Amino acid sequence: ELQIIDMNINTKDAMGKMFFTMMSAFAELEANLLSERTKKGLASARARGRVGGRPPMPDHKKREIKFLYDEQKMTGEQIADA
Repeated sequence: ELQIIDMNINTKDAMGKMFFTMMSAFAELEANLLSERTKKGLASARARGRVGGRPPMPDHKKREIKFLYDEQKMTGEQIADA
């Protein structure tokens, strides 16, 4: 049961239930439309040769981080902050 006083909506009665159901349906529709637009945009970008995500970390940087951590020169938190 939901009662919104300032909008005079009460899910106890038929009109309140219908209104709540309609608003829920519109919210779901908007979420689905957003998902579709996002997927189409990503597919379009891939078709143009664009790839998402962050560039891979160079191997020398990975080795440096591993060394700093293994030799206890820096903590994981310090490395993440650097």
